[in-house]
Amino acid sequence: MKRLVFAGLFPVFALLILVAPVASGLQWCPKDPIVSLNGQAVQIWVAIPEGYQPVVTGAIDVVVASPAGVEREVLFTDEGFNGYGETVEFVDAGTFQGDAMPVSVDVNVPYDASQLSDGNLPVRLTIVLPDDSVIEVEDEFGAASASFTIPANQ
Repeated sequence: MKRLVFAGLFPVFALLILVAPVASGLQWCPKDPIVSLNGQAVQIWVAIPEGYQPVVTGAIDVVVASPAGVEREVLFTDEGFNGYGETVEFVDAGTFQGDAMPVSVDVNVPYDASQLSDGNLPVRLTIVLPDDSVIEVEDEFGAASASFTIPANQ
């Protein structure tokens, strides 16, 4: 009888061990340039699933768009994926809306799609605003975008 119980429990236990990692979801690997817009720090987290790092072929490309006349500065960049680093470009776009500054962030992670079965590199973009609120967007094929407003002056 004990053998029968053990024999019945072993497959259930093995199944739970195999399913647990799948249920927990993807493990994301984040990188984070930080920029300043009119003296206000905006942290831009760009993340891809941990197991996808080997397919990255270049620097993370970050484009930050804000109205002309905004003081812009790169405060921090890190090593990026596979040591390729990060590039940050500022462009003029939009106009002030009273005391609010419209901002958009576009990110692109270059990768070798031929190394992925479906050619898709998921990207999670998380932006920490000056008031510590967070915007999070998940997209596909190595790119993601988000738009938001922050106060025009600190």
